[in-house]
Amino acid sequence: MFTADDRTPTDSWFTANIQQIHPSGDCWMMDVSPESGNTCDSYGIKNRKSERPTSASNKTHGQKERCHSVEGVQRQKIFGEKLNRKWKKFPWTRQKRYISGIPRQVLKAFTKRIGYRNFGAHSSIREIFDYIIESKLVCRACTELQGSKFLQHQIIHCNWADRLDILDQVVEKLISICKQKYGNLVVQCFFELGNPSVEREILLRMKNSLCDIAMSEYGSWVLQRAILSTNNELLQIVSDVIVPHAYMLALDNFGHHVLQRIIEHGSGAIVHALLVNVIGRRRNSRLIQLSKDVYGCRFIQRMLENTSPVDRGVIINTILGSTRAFFAVCKHQYGNYVVQHILSHFGEQYSMVVMDLLECKLSKMAKTSSAQMFWKRYTNMVVGTLSIVLLSCWTITYCRSS
Repeated sequence: MFTADDRTPTDSWFTANIQQIHPSGDCWMMDVSPESGNTCDSYGIKNRKSERPTSASNKTHGQKERCHSVEGVQRQKIFGEKLNRKWKKFPWTRQKRYISGIPRQVLKAFTKRIGYRNFGAHSSIREIFDYIIESKLVCRACTELQGSKFLQHQIIHCNWADRLDILDQVVEKLISICKQKYGNLVVQCFFELGNPSVEREILLRMKNSLCDIAMSEYGSWVLQRAILSTNNELLQIVSDVIVPHAYMLALDNFGHHVLQRIIEHGSGAIVHALLVNVIGRRRNSRLIQLSKDVYGCRFIQRMLENTSPVDRGVIINTILGSTRAFFAVCKHQYGNYVVQHILSHFGEQYSMVVMDLLECKLSKMAKTSSAQMFWKRYTNMVVGTLSIVLLSCWTITYCRSS
């Protein structure tokens, strides 16, 4: 601790400085910067120790903070004021988590199942990936949820050399992987990369089994993704195999979804080829049969929306061409949706034809619930006084018959 008695002749300003800070001569800190440019002696600084014990908690909440500025040495005396503007506190940020596409604990369990024994705090995703590739475990990883997620994450984010390493093992059992619950998601990832060379290789590998894949639950997802992602040239590869079996796929639980994607994204020539192969030589009977099928009626509705006017006329004329065929479809559980679809999208052209067919059959139609649903939809589509008259006639006839 310095006092006024410790001054030297060379420090004329020393006494004033000390007394200004503390009348008794004691001080906590001293300004050592000279007032002028003259050379003078400088003295060290002794700080008085805090009377209170310090800790991590009271240092951050109650203890006065110190800082150094360009102007000299000073004490921050009022808690809550900002420290020196040139000294900034950076906010604390949480360390980034282990990046692998799946949580760390789940990743640890997955690596244990595939036989990776070196998993630890410093294990890298690269080491795990290299182990899977070198041990030929890609196909095995595709069969479980976490392994599939891990591979999908690597396909999307890694470089092309690593992607091709995965692809080389996937194509060895491509058909079975496409039909698996989690494996099909790995194959779909390759179509999301937008690389025609990779897409061509996959499609050519599964070309001989496309129909089998299309009729499986998870395989149909792969083909739908391929149809949505590939260009017209690669889409032609799919359609060349699918089109000859269009009728069989249109009646299938999963195959009709693949046909709908082809109709929506294929060219007019492909859609026409689908229709020709579906109706075959027995045009009328097949179109009626498809319209009355739970999956076939969806195929017919997509054809009505996307086919050419000539082909659309062929379908509609087959359904509305005869009273017998019309009422067979209209009264059916699923066929009535096809008639509703015709009125919803092409009501201006065919509403009068439907009205002529209904005029003499209102009393018979009123006895079936499916026909009542159709009639309700029909009256909403046809506007004007004529619709009101027909609705009144239908109501009177229905009341008399009941």
